Amino acid sequence: MHKLLARQIKRTLDLSTDQWVATLDEFRQLATKGDLPPQVARVLGGLGALLDRVDDAYQQNDRDLELKTRSLEVSSIELTQSNARLRDELASRTRAMDSLRQTARELMTSVDTEHTLGVDDNLETISVIMRDLVRQHEESQLDLREALTDLAYQKFALDQHAIVSTTNLAGDIIYANDKLCEISGYTRAELMSQNHRIVNSGRHDKAFFAEMWRAISSGQVWHGEICNRAKAGHLYWVSATIVPLCDDAGKPSMYVGIRTDITERKNMEVSMKAAEARLRHITNTVPGVVFQWHVGADYFRFTFVSERVRETLGYAPEELKANSSLVFLQIYEEDRRRVRDGVQDAASKRS
Repeated sequence: MHKLLARQIKRTLDLSTDQWVATLDEFRQLATKGDLPPQVARVLGGLGALLDRVDDAYQQNDRDLELKTRSLEVSSIELTQSNARLRDELASRTRAMDSLRQTARELMTSVDTEHTLGVDDNLETISVIMRDLVRQHEESQLDLREALTDLAYQKFALDQHAIVSTTNLAGDIIYANDKLCEISGYTRAELMSQNHRIVNSGRHDKAFFAEMWRAISSGQVWHGEICNRAKAGHLYWVSATIVPLCDDAGKPSMYVGIRTDITERKNMEVSMKAAEARLRHITNTVPGVVFQWHVGADYFRFTFVSERVRETLGYAPEELKANSSLVFLQIYEEDRRRVRDGVQDAASKRS
């Protein structure tokens, strides 16, 4: 007999399983002897079959719950793996930024400058420092050759890591490195003198590009994530920094774009959102309440409760997370202390 059915018989009839079986046998004997009215005999005779069906229903419910639980565990593993891949991508970007800072520091050692480069300086700060270094090199013919050499090294470092292009004030491409050709699918000859609209994916509205042009045309560095379309038709995402190079009057004379391919990260974000949606769906379709409960020596606290709790207990998840003691109000008063002590004992043994 299912343990829940046995508890209900014990609670309502005060009979153990063995006592209940013996009672049914007595009913059958009485019915066989004809000591009971026919209708009562018929009811008592079918009572055992009725409880067998109830017991089968409880057993099937346990099997369904076990299946849903295994499905939830699989989704949790997938979500953990997606998180790990995202952390690896972020760590790779951090290492790339550190490499770029190191290259900038090496360049600054060959130039007399008041600038300093901190550990937390971002790409915008590094780009501004590089622009000031170029201006100082132009002011001194003696240092010009060294400055050009250093800039060539910096360009090489950027080309090895980043997707780099230079455009005129109209946005026409006047320089494209190998990585831009590789990711876009266009040859350098196909990109030269073409506007960056050649890789426009149509995913961003006019206001997006209007804000970008407003910033760089006023001499500000612009950061953003852009979705582009390759020559073959597929989409790819880049994290872009566009730096305006200004003349002596402070007006932009050209724009340098430095980009990093973030397509994989974007795809992982989509996968993570899908996994989270599946997880929420599973927790809300499991025929029971899914919850996470922190238990201490003198406290109980829900950190997660699925929406099914509304149907089961009549409380919203937010109510139980705000006041975990509400769950004990669903237990018979004479059983509350025993249940509370049992939970705390189980939690202490688990730790």
